[in-house]
This record gives sequence, C-alpha cells and structure tokens, in this order.
Amino acid sequence: MICCPDDACCVGVCINDDTECCPGKACPAPPPAEGEICCGACDHCLNSGCCPPDGQVCPDGLCCSDGNPCTVDRCDCADSECTSYVCAWDPACDDGNPCTNDVCTVGECDEVTCDSLCVADCTACPGGVCENCTCRAPAATLTLNPSSIPADTDWPDMPANISESDITVTWDPAECEGTLEIVELEPQQPFGYLPADEGTLTQSPIIANLWRYDAFDEPPNELCPDMVKVWIAAMKGDQELARKSILVWPVHLWWATVQRDFEKDYDFLRWKYAAVLATTQGGFYDEDFSGDACVGCPLGCVYACTELTINPPGYKVTFGTDTFTGTENQAASIIGHELLHTTGANECAAYTWEFNHDTGTGIFQCDTSYLANVVQMMNCKCSGINCP
Repeated sequence: MICCPDDACCVGVCINDDTECCPGKACPAPPPAEGEICCGACDHCLNSGCCPPDGQVCPDGLCCSDGNPCTVDRCDCADSECTSYVCAWDPACDDGNPCTNDVCTVGECDEVTCDSLCVADCTACPGGVCENCTCRAPAATLTLNPSSIPADTDWPDMPANISESDITVTWDPAECEGTLEIVELEPQQPFGYLPADEGTLTQSPIIANLWRYDAFDEPPNELCPDMVKVWIAAMKGDQELARKSILVWPVHLWWATVQRDFEKDYDFLRWKYAAVLATTQGGFYDEDFSGDACVGCPLGCVYACTELTINPPGYKVTFGTDTFTGTENQAASIIGHELLHTTGANECAAYTWEFNHDTGTGIFQCDTSYLANVVQMMNCKCSGINCP
C-alpha cells in the first residue's frame, strides 16, 4: 500500500502489509530491495539504488526530479505526477563564478547581481577583482633602472650607489598590492659562479611602489667571479605576477667591458691583488693606457711594455687593452710581470714569477688557458724551447 499522509505528497511505501508509513528510517546494509525505505527522510530505492534527496519515488516507481537546482520536487499522489516547488535560494544554485550572486527566481537560476570590487586583501575572487561579473586576475609591471650593475665591493674608490638598481612596480588593480622577492640567482655559465649572498631588496618608506636592489658583495678573496642574473618577482601571496632580471657584473668586467675605463680597472686590481703584487717589490712612476689591443715594444706587439726613462728617472708602463679585456686573473698576472721588470728582472724571471704566483693571481684556479701561455713563454725565455 502507498502511504500518503496529509494527502500532500508521497513520503514512503508500506512494508509487510503494514498500513503505517515509515518515514525517516536509515538505509540498511546491504541496500534494500526496490521499493523499500532508503537513505533518510523517506527517500526510496529504485533498482537497488537510492533516489537523490530531491528525487522522491512516485507511485509509478520513477524518481521525482526536474533537474533544476532551484526547485524542491515532490510526488503528487493524486495523479502520480512530479510537482516542483520554487525555493528562495538553494546552495546548488551556484555557477561557480565568485563574481556573481546566484539566486532562485521563478524556479530558474538567475545571475541578478555582481559583487563589488574586492577589498584591500583581494579575497572577493582569488587574487583579483570582480569587474562586470568576471574575475580579473591581478597583474604587475616591473621597471628597472638600471638593469645592469656591478657587484658591491669594499674597494674605497668604488663610486657610491653604483651597485644599486631602482625598481618601480605597478600593481593592477592597485588595491591588490603584493610584494617583491628575489626568486632566483642564475649563473651565466654552465655550472658557473654563484655568490655567497643574493643581495637585498628594500621598499621605500615614502613611495610604496618604489623598491631598491643592492647587489651582492664581491669579497677580495673571490678570485673567480662571473656575471649573475638576479631575478626579481612581483608576488601576490604564492602567485608570481611578473619577473625581471638584473645583470650583476664582476667589478673588473664592469670597468673593463661595460665602462671601458681601463685606468679605473687597473686601480681596482692593484687594490684587490695588492698582496701578491707586493711580492714583486717593483713600482711604476707612471702608467699609460693605450687604446690599442697591444703596444709596441722591442719584443714586438705585446700586452704591456715597461721602459726606463731618464727624465724623470724611473719606470713607465704602457698597457694595451688586451691586458684587461680577459679575466682579472690574467690582468693581475700581467701587472705583476711588468712590475718585476722595474726591478731589473728579464723576461725569464718575469714569466717565472707569474708561474710561481699562479694561485695568488688566480690563473691556476680561474684561467688555465693563460697559465698555459705563461708556461710556454717561461720555457721559451728560460730554456729556449717551445718558443712560439
């Protein structure tokens, strides 16, 4: 017998010819047979499976649901038909768009209002803002000035603020402001040089969208520095919105390659390699820097040439650009070579000094091709063998 209390809707079936309706019984295990009470408030079993909560079984055995999440569906016992009732709002009435408020109107799901712009913490839609019922993802633009700087150094003659880069960030939308982070240090050679620190990022206390990057330090005992790209990212929470890189140069290459200021580079190298160069016990009264790759000397066109002058008395050295356009280790070794000449040493002694001090100048660790040239020239000048 079908139980229809209050002549309102079908809420159950009678079991074992019992005339009492059985609402609200839990679904037994294993699942009951077709037509028995199932799963909660008088849902029913159909083909050994439960009808959904909004899907009561009509007397003809069909699940009663019109598939509209904005209606509650019940069986009408009088004509064995499924009747839908309009509800004000149902949690199922959601299109998944965080920028719409979804309501039930006349049995249909309508998007009738849009959320306002997100608040300062940008939580209305994940990380962005709601505009015209759509979620606009946050974005950022980074501007670097400059995008290429030298490493920081303790050299007292290094110009102030030269190892800094100003970074301007534009947040879109402005209320979705995030932060800047150093996210990666990228060596410019395979398995190349990476510094001991990454440098620092500081936000201006006055201008919120202005940041400053201070380059990492190049210590005096670092003999093999190389270029490194420092990647700066605009972050909103865990989301990376934009990134740009700052190329940080070794101090030597900054002056020799970027600025082409060989006199400045010479002064820096005399400071950095002062200890090993002091072992030559030599000195120049004057230094000249030719614009040519090599300079003419009695031995031919060479890296550098040191000459004894009478007025004023002393030794003057002239460097070609090839002295400085290689590694700093080669340059330091050549400077030492020429300093030894001011003590009266010949070419054999000068090349022998370069070989004996290859770890102090770093050609052993960092420039083996120049070290090979030193060995060849030492054998040539000292023993007359393997001369080029």
